[in-house]
Amino acid sequence: MPYTVEAQALTIPFRTGFRHASAERRQTAAVWVRVRAADGRVGYGEGCPREYVTGESVAGALEFIRTRSAQIRAEVADVESLRVWVARQRELIDTNPAAWCAVELGLLDLFARARAQPVEVMLDRPRLTGPFRYSAVLGDKTKVFSCGCLAR
Repeated sequence: MPYTVEAQALTIPFRTGFRHASAERRQTAAVWVRVRAADGRVGYGEGCPREYVTGESVAGALEFIRTRSAQIRAEVADVESLRVWVARQRELIDTNPAAWCAVELGLLDLFARARAQPVEVMLDRPRLTGPFRYSAVLGDKTKVFSCGCLAR
């Protein structure tokens, strides 16, 4: 399946600053990827590079995607070839986890849309159903609250 990989920085300002033990921010810091197939289908992915977590910056993640997208497009055409690529590129992925996350999610989304099925079904996983468990970290620049919200 021929496709292109487009990446850009995603910044959305917060209504209030956010602080926790490792950083303080006033906006998101993410990489947004669009994987666009020749037939018009589009898959989306996001990765959140954090220098204090993954050692990556948004600029570095964008550079990874820019320099690796031709190789990925040449070698990854479906889920099976994606699995092979991941197995062969483990060290590269381990040093660029947020950048790879954005690309991989975009590819998985595109491949699932092409099959008209959810990603979990495409990957032979049980279909997601029922209530879900969510967690969140809430910051107010003076305190940080961690909340595990239970829906199940």
